[in-house]
Amino acid sequence: MSARVVLAAIGPWEALPELSAQFRLSLEPVDAEWREDLIQRGWETEALSKPQLKLIRGHGAVIWAEREVTARDLIRDAEGEGARYALELDVAREAAWLLKALAELGASALYFDPAEKVIHPEALKDFPVQDSVALLHLFVELWGEEGAVLSEGMSIFGLPDLRVEGVATQAAAQATAFGAAAHLVCEGLALPEGASFQASESFPSYRSFGVRPAEGEGAEEAHPFGLITLRADFT
Repeated sequence: MSARVVLAAIGPWEALPELSAQFRLSLEPVDAEWREDLIQRGWETEALSKPQLKLIRGHGAVIWAEREVTARDLIRDAEGEGARYALELDVAREAAWLLKALAELGASALYFDPAEKVIHPEALKDFPVQDSVALLHLFVELWGEEGAVLSEGMSIFGLPDLRVEGVATQAAAQATAFGAAAHLVCEGLALPEGASFQASESFPSYRSFGVRPAEGEGAEEAHPFGLITLRADFT
């Protein structure tokens, strides 16, 4: 199973820069509707400042970068009772390197899909591309909806996203989602059906219902490797 990683950099581009990357690069005219969506999301998430908005509206070209990422393999232990994900960060590291290079070349804003995340170029200054926790913060976004918190962007690591349900508080749900994501990315934790996860002693324990396909309009595109559902276990 595979999915697309899509990056974008809007800036004063007249030609594609010469960059040695595994991503397929293209220089395209800016779609005005996409640019306004980018500006709105960047403003709402406080990723962009007012001076940047004027710069972005003045740019007529955007660099797109695409690459396939495959789902991580599950490695089962010798007894066949447990499994972990193979650790693989090469695609995320190269994506971070490419975004950092484009920021240094003058990009006014950077974008990562499927998390629909707008990134300020300054966020890439001195970025540690080998650091798995830094990569997690860069690419993964958490969104709240009624009674749940969802992650987006885990597909760049070849992993399913997370859905945390039955929350005691929004803070507990967010801490649980990010903590579980960190364990998946950095340690290969698989969270099979029936497993328990607790972000800290001060937060409730959550039970895993395993990986399920994402459902709903646009859900499969946003979560191409499915969702691990965690539900609060108050028993």
